[in-house]
Amino acid sequence: MENEFKFNTDIKQRDEILFGKYEPDEYRGGTRNFWNVKQEVIIELFEKGFINPHDTQNKSPEMQELINFVKRRKGYTFEGYAVDIKRDDYRITLEGLKKTGGINDNERRKFFDKFVYTEDHVANSYEVSKERLFAWWD
Repeated sequence: MENEFKFNTDIKQRDEILFGKYEPDEYRGGTRNFWNVKQEVIIELFEKGFINPHDTQNKSPEMQELINFVKRRKGYTFEGYAVDIKRDDYRITLEGLKKTGGINDNERRKFFDKFVYTEDHVANSYEVSKERLFAWWD
């Protein structure tokens, strides 16, 4: 397959970026959850090949679409999980995107139109207000 993604398999580097250090005992069932990870960290992981640009989580947009959206903005955090290298499905999955404060009408509209409910994407849970933007796809 010509578009097959080749993950960066340096789990120590990945976990140092994502969690601060590599702690294999923190994986439960081969996964480790994360919350409120700043967009800069996720962008770094993406650019270093730890996130497949074409992956989706249920009815989420592709990871590339999420990354492109936050690259043009500030103040977003992600939640999701990392899969251990010992499993055949090693990866990072992004399940949620959030921003609190500093939200204007245009940003709210774009967030809703891109991530909450479209022909291709449906968030399981969401909030779109002047104080908070949140979409979760699990």
